[in-house]
Amino acid sequence: NGAVFRPQAADPPRDPGPAQLYVLVLSYRQLVSYPVLRYTGDDLQSKLLQEQYRRYGAELNCLQRFDQLSTLIQFLRKNTGVAYLHKDITRFYPDLVSIPIAEETGPYTTYLVWSPNGALAHAPKRLFSVFKNYFDRLAAPTQPPPAGPEA
Repeated sequence: NGAVFRPQAADPPRDPGPAQLYVLVLSYRQLVSYPVLRYTGDDLQSKLLQEQYRRYGAELNCLQRFDQLSTLIQFLRKNTGVAYLHKDITRFYPDLVSIPIAEETGPYTTYLVWSPNGALAHAPKRLFSVFKNYFDRLAAPTQPPPAGPEA
């Protein structure tokens, strides 16, 4: 994740590189004063952001929630706030900038927690199977395409 916004003169100083990249990392402390643009239905991420903001004595200022990414992007382009999105979003929108957040960088381990006795106990096993099959296919050597009819 990173903070995504449109560059403007008052934003953090740029590095001298050819792509005019911004500072390498920002902190939530630096971002708490910016209005936030969010997706509807991202309640878990919003709760995590609220906790980060509280650590710095601030409250998450969610200016607007959007159902569509395209609308959120339009608002970002008008410099109405920042959005916490995946860093790769800027591959598709090169006029926007994505900066890593200091508190979100570093090695992390994500755990999937479920009840093995619950009604959906089979779901994680299925998920693991899907992941395993996917990575097995990636690791498999590629086979040449079948030969066509000879002339």
